[in-house]
Amino acid sequence: MAKFRAPYLYTETRLNLDQGYIGSTVEITLPNNNPAAFGSVQPVHRQVLNDVKVGSDEATFTRDHLATEGSVYFRRDERYPRSFLWRLLDDRRALEIQSVDLSQDENEKTEALLTLLLRFPAAIRPFCIAFGDPDERDALNVFAITTTNELWTLTLHRDFFVHLHSTEALTMEWCKTTTPSIFTASSPYRLSATSARELFVSMADGGIARLTRQAGQDGSHWHDIFYSEEHWSSTLTRPLQIWKSVKKVQYEDLDLHTSVAMSVGLSAADDSDSQHLVTVCMNHKLRIWNLKTGKITLERDILDEDTSERPNHTEYLMGPTQRQLLQVFDMPGRNEYCVVTYSPKQHQFKFWAVLDGDEQQHGIRQMRSEIDYTPPIDDLMDTSVWNLEEFYLRPSRGTRQTELWIRVRSGAISQVFRIEFDPFDWGHKHHETTDATMRDWEEGWVTVTPGRQTVEFLDTLAPSEAVLKGSNLQTPSVVDEWLGFLLYPGRFTIPTLETALQVYNKAVKRTVSSAALKTPLKGRIASAISANIPRSRPGEERPVSQWQTFYGLVRDLHKRRGDALSFAVDPWDQLPWVVTSDMASPIRTCTELELCQLNRSITEKVADPEVILSDPDKNDGSQIGILLRLASDFRSGLSPEFQIVFKRAVLADLQDESILSVSDQIHNLQERISLRDQVTEEDFEMISEAVEAVGGYSIFANENFHRILDTLLQAITGREQDELITRFGVKSLMRTTQEIIALNTEVLLDLLAILLFIEDEFEPEDLLESVTGSRNPPAKDLDAMEDDSDSAVGERTFDAGELLVELVKSLRDHEILQFLTTRQRQEGRKSRHRLGPASASTNSSSIPDTTYTCTLLESMFVGDWSQLKCHEDISIPAEITYLARAWITNLDIAQYDNFTAHVLADLIKHRNLKLAKEFLPLVPVTGWSSYLRGRLYLATGEYAECSTWFKKASYPMSIPYFDINTCDTGELVRLDEHDSFSTGLTSYYSHISELLSQAKATSYVADFAKLALQNHGLEASIDPETRDYRIFDEAQIIEREKKQSDILSRLFTASLQTHRYDEAYSALTRMPPTGVRHFSLQSFITTLVTENRVDLLLSYPFATLSSEADDVLAAMTKKTLNLNAHPQYHKVLYAFRINRENYRGAAQCAFERLERLKGDSEVTRDPEDQRLVQAYLLLINTLVCVGRDEAWVIKEADVVGHVNGNAGGKRNGVDGAPPVKKERRRLVTLDDIRREYQEELDRLAALEQGKFAFADDGGEGMDVL
Repeated sequence: MAKFRAPYLYTETRLNLDQGYIGSTVEITLPNNNPAAFGSVQPVHRQVLNDVKVGSDEATFTRDHLATEGSVYFRRDERYPRSFLWRLLDDRRALEIQSVDLSQDENEKTEALLTLLLRFPAAIRPFCIAFGDPDERDALNVFAITTTNELWTLTLHRDFFVHLHSTEALTMEWCKTTTPSIFTASSPYRLSATSARELFVSMADGGIARLTRQAGQDGSHWHDIFYSEEHWSSTLTRPLQIWKSVKKVQYEDLDLHTSVAMSVGLSAADDSDSQHLVTVCMNHKLRIWNLKTGKITLERDILDEDTSERPNHTEYLMGPTQRQLLQVFDMPGRNEYCVVTYSPKQHQFKFWAVLDGDEQQHGIRQMRSEIDYTPPIDDLMDTSVWNLEEFYLRPSRGTRQTELWIRVRSGAISQVFRIEFDPFDWGHKHHETTDATMRDWEEGWVTVTPGRQTVEFLDTLAPSEAVLKGSNLQTPSVVDEWLGFLLYPGRFTIPTLETALQVYNKAVKRTVSSAALKTPLKGRIASAISANIPRSRPGEERPVSQWQTFYGLVRDLHKRRGDALSFAVDPWDQLPWVVTSDMASPIRTCTELELCQLNRSITEKVADPEVILSDPDKNDGSQIGILLRLASDFRSGLSPEFQIVFKRAVLADLQDESILSVSDQIHNLQERISLRDQVTEEDFEMISEAVEAVGGYSIFANENFHRILDTLLQAITGREQDELITRFGVKSLMRTTQEIIALNTEVLLDLLAILLFIEDEFEPEDLLESVTGSRNPPAKDLDAMEDDSDSAVGERTFDAGELLVELVKSLRDHEILQFLTTRQRQEGRKSRHRLGPASASTNSSSIPDTTYTCTLLESMFVGDWSQLKCHEDISIPAEITYLARAWITNLDIAQYDNFTAHVLADLIKHRNLKLAKEFLPLVPVTGWSSYLRGRLYLATGEYAECSTWFKKASYPMSIPYFDINTCDTGELVRLDEHDSFSTGLTSYYSHISELLSQAKATSYVADFAKLALQNHGLEASIDPETRDYRIFDEAQIIEREKKQSDILSRLFTASLQTHRYDEAYSALTRMPPTGVRHFSLQSFITTLVTENRVDLLLSYPFATLSSEADDVLAAMTKKTLNLNAHPQYHKVLYAFRINRENYRGAAQCAFERLERLKGDSEVTRDPEDQRLVQAYLLLINTLVCVGRDEAWVIKEADVVGHVNGNAGGKRNGVDGAPPVKKERRRLVTLDDIRREYQEELDRLAALEQGKFAFADDGGEGMDVL
């Protein structure tokens, strides 16, 4: 075991590098260096990529996503974008660059959302890529040397990362290549850029090439100067060497001289002529070069060993892959500059003060040489085999001591450490003595935890056997458990899961159709696993092994993604970054609970007081840490099966609005989980020993619990920010929030478990005496704790009821947060205007209008980030944690009813109905939430449930005290619908019936319209506030009549559509005489006739509508030209008039029918057709029913000669004959009808005897026998 372990004060925030939006990666293939490509201006090949390739294999995944080299480059502070993550992919042939700024100035109008993928024609050499920030333009310079010894100079304008159109028509002005003459004599080994116009190339033969260009030059030509240890300098070519054979080190395709420079740094000076180049060579030589003369003016052996004592005077050489050995920096107010060097052989740092770089003897001195600056990694990592790969030193500034960050690798493990100390031996503001510095170096180390994205930590989160065995019909299935784990937002990338799925299918020899590949990934994973599950018995599946096999594939790929590549620190914001193969990790400070959890195993006292969660005014901070450790040890020591039961029981309590008292709730929960049966004697002894070690059961005092609960919230102070969060900032915010919420939830469960145990194990009086020293209970009613959450925290007392209420409330809040951070939805890119102008102003040419996937918490509340207050002097690592905690606190989930209603309303508004139903158990029942439940069930088509909840919400939504503007923060209700609330039941029910009408739930429309109508009459007469009779003015009367008319119209329509004819008739008769009533009457009559309900139609009295109904039927009768058409409105009209004893009207209807029959040739030519005879009889019988003086009908004027025309045409006319003449309007009496009837009978008799009549166009008719 390690003798000493550095406390964890920081944690990596590992972020995936998947695309923010589909189509936000631009691939540019650079042309080959040949006359055809560069002699003429030719566009490079460009295409927009989607980084998710369905069905890609492991080789493709490695090539496209796992980098072999990468880091973060930072431009100057006033520019945006300025933090660029770069990675080398595809065997170093592809360079990927994207902005990873966490925020941007509020004045920026666009956000850098694009990723550039530059494909080179040859691989880039290791350590031969550098970047620059040009002064003359807002761009990023990329310098790269390929294996063909070509130097590429790329000028990437900021628009390349903002607008897609900026890369559509590229010319070669931004891309230049050259082969310096020096590269023909020796091969380049490492490349460093001190500025955008000055490069230093470490050559394989030990020399250094200095390449410079003037401002405005594009990089097609560089001025080169060669420096060698022989003090030769040339501006043309490298002189031939006349050395004898020297020792070489083979690296890649290079033979490296032992004096090759592995790290270079440039001293600061007022002008370039007085600058010095500082290098550390492979043979441990520290050299200072005068750039003006090209001479080595100073040299030191950083090992500081006597070479005569070495065997055969051999040199100790560093490995050619060592990343960093040197850093040059200035101290404010000092004439000298400083150098820090590192020796891999001794694992030792040395700090140098350079007084005069041109003075060999006295120009440099080692500071505090008596101190051995060897990091105690052997103890810190419990290993003797390790290598320090990178470091960053920030000299003392302002109120901060000198900081040193180091990244150490031991095998596959990479870890970052930090220390504050004073390496300088002169007096300054933070000067320390040698003894103090030595003590700091030995004890002051703190470290960075790799976070919750490592495979080791994820293994603890994967569904266990206990979880899977505990699954039943009432709990999530095995499939849901695994899919929830694998698809947890931000955990595994889509390419990782796609590749694992492809490898799995290939291993089990399962082919997938092209159609199946188009289905969502979630379904394809479930299908692939289920297709390979052996069934042990009918209806029982145990897919544990198959899911674990698939997770093993995902785990291996994810582990490769986490291989550390580099460490970098932003020189302006001082934000450290760790870059891995497929992730980027800004380093943040730990929360108080993270400090306690991560450092719980530290037994020795540490120098940094931040590790202990303590209050400076109280000496009981250690009790907080011990209580947390005790509670965690207690719950983790219980069986996995019990922990599952415990979590589910607690979750059920959170979702159950119990009416039990607090004490009954405690006992009910204890009985359900059977905690006493789970605790063994060893567990009890462990708790007893731990309690005795800290001085007794006072550790369980309420104030200790409350102090832990207080750490879950963040005090928000400072000033409002002038920054806007970016896409990568949102990733960091969400990852930090997820980690904080997950840990807080575990801590709360730990505290609740041990609270239930001690409350169940001890008698209340004994426990109270152990905690407070008194057997008298607190002067509070245990069952009243729910209404008294603001009890005094400082009292040394124990009250299980109060603690239960507080813990359950906090767990309930965190369950809401868990839901919001684990559920995702699709969102349109343009709707991200809530982030501020950076996203709102992104025009259509920037990124295609696509959707992206985000968590509910991000989608709903990320816009609040810019409103958070923050201190100006807070460090960026601390600010990341602070803002995440402040963001959670600012949600104000304590207003539980309002918050959950807001979430539910937002989900309904965005049609996330499945998520809304999942969220429903967490929403308490209130008036507003009942309305929202009704809206949810309305959207899902569950109209019975919808109706029930709408009715429950009716009263609270209609009273004057309800404020829709306050409650509807999710903006679900349209502005024009706001008047339907808090203005009485009539308006509310009308609003509901309108919603149901839009959903075409007609039967329920009728129900609520009827309720609206019922309450309309009541509200019309009585004032709900004064209970007096109302007096309306003319405008109010008109408004009320309009509202009543609308209700009646909706009630009528819905009743008619649902065949509630009596209700439809009732609504129709109450309508005012308007065009709406006339149209409704037409619909009513048409529907009844069409549905063969004429008997019901005739049964209605119609009252004042009788005349209008008669007109409607008459109009419909006249529109029916076809005698055989159905329905036969003439019969309905006849019956309607007969039913109302309107015999003359009925006779007129019968006469018009008769006239139409007389004009029908089919009727008149068929002797067996009795319709005409029956029509005569009907008319005669009807006219008989009226007085003799009124036994007549009117024959309207009409043309004669149309066979199939109106009544009055000649029966014996020829079809299609033109009209002959027009008859005048006249009266037809009963006698006329009888005469015509007799003539018709004679005609039929003649036809039966074979006699018929014909006539030519103008002659008289003639009988033919």
